Amino acid sequence: MDSSVLGIENLPLLTLDEAKARALDIDFRRCGSAWMHGKIVPHWLLQAAIRSGAVVYDRSVWGQLALSAHFTEANRHEITFVITYGLDGAPNVVDGKTTDYPSNINQLDDAAQNAVPSTLVPSPESALTWLALLVDSINELHDRARALVRWWPR
Repeated sequence: MDSSVLGIENLPLLTLDEAKARALDIDFRRCGSAWMHGKIVPHWLLQAAIRSGAVVYDRSVWGQLALSAHFTEANRHEITFVITYGLDGAPNVVDGKTTDYPSNINQLDDAAQNAVPSTLVPSPESALTWLALLVDSINELHDRARALVRWWPR
């Protein structure tokens, strides 16, 4: 996603290398379905992608980023994204997304609410589909944060 704030082009923070992301599928599938349906999939996969070079960013501009993405509950209905910029005085930037709930969600008991499929989970689940979602979401968060802070690196 490219956008412009006050005439300054905001380039994406993260870039996804699809071939390297596909290579992570072996580890992703090896972990098994019980693990894949847990809360830590986004965080683990994002860190593995950064270590492998499947997800990259310009360290000369942004320093050492700390990136996080995790579900708040096992039902995977809410996900939180955090960017900690490696720049002195830069704030942590946090945002989240919530699944698209059916209109009758409040009439359902807890078990039925938890059984509602999450619209945040890519289908089919793979390293590439997850990383595409994570990179797009973190780039959106980064883009919105740049609009609020005038001293970002240019």
